[in-house]
Amino acid sequence: MRLARRFVMLVMGGVIVFLSSSCGTTGGKQVETVIYDMHRRVTKIDKNFDNVNTTFADLSVKLDNADQSMRELKSVVEENQMKLNQLSKELSDLKTTLYKHLNLTVSSTTSPPLSSFPKETTANVEILPPTPSQPSNISAPPSRTPAPQPQPISSSTTSQSQLAEAPTPISVSPVANPKDKYLEAFNAFTSGRYDESLKKFDEFTKQFPSHENAPDALYWKAKCLLSLNKYEDAIKEFENLKATFPNHNKIPTALQNEAVAYSRLGQYDKAKQLLKEVIEKYPTTPAAEQARADLEKLEKLAQ
Repeated sequence: MRLARRFVMLVMGGVIVFLSSSCGTTGGKQVETVIYDMHRRVTKIDKNFDNVNTTFADLSVKLDNADQSMRELKSVVEENQMKLNQLSKELSDLKTTLYKHLNLTVSSTTSPPLSSFPKETTANVEILPPTPSQPSNISAPPSRTPAPQPQPISSSTTSQSQLAEAPTPISVSPVANPKDKYLEAFNAFTSGRYDESLKKFDEFTKQFPSHENAPDALYWKAKCLLSLNKYEDAIKEFENLKATFPNHNKIPTALQNEAVAYSRLGQYDKAKQLLKEVIEKYPTTPAAEQARADLEKLEKLAQ
């Protein structure tokens, strides 16, 4: 677009110079009128170029903002789903305690899964305390033993018996689905099984480092460590997420959680620094709102 503008300006400049040089032979007023008209048109074209450039820049900014908002909404939905699952678990525990106190039996009927949430955060999870894993319904068929022969075995009888034996089938384990493994680890976290969730998220990040859920898995791995009071390890995982996926939508929340880990280690200055970074770089995110509240608490502690 800039090249086109320069080309038009050069052409019009050449025409103006040519007409100016011929003023003495073709009539002064007519040439001046032509020059003025061309100058007016060039000015109008130049202004239109500026308007097009401004409009294009505005559209690019709006598109970037819309994309960022979409990523933030996805992160908020996942966080809210986790909180909802935790509240459901607490409610279930309270119900169980109340029923025991009243000598009542807890109903075995479970509520249907919440299908209104995104596929990523919905895994048809039972919120009640985990039950022992059920044995697999698939078992290898029993080996068939050859029937005893009433007479001494001859060479022909032996061959017939060997042909009658069925070969032992070879069981082949199905290929793991990355999405299923991610949801399995996530459901373990929402159920409060942080050690199990940590192990599963660690396996996921090693097996599928380039999967679309790999940054989410790193984030939840760090959250598991934070929930297990392993604050230094949690900080390392949050830093790993920030270094590997610096533009991911969970970075603001990761920084806020990392600040919490530093505060629990007593490193309040580092915690304040991270909270201020969240507020300055991501001022409109839910993480920034939480960071403001956390920063106010730290300021009171310092007084």
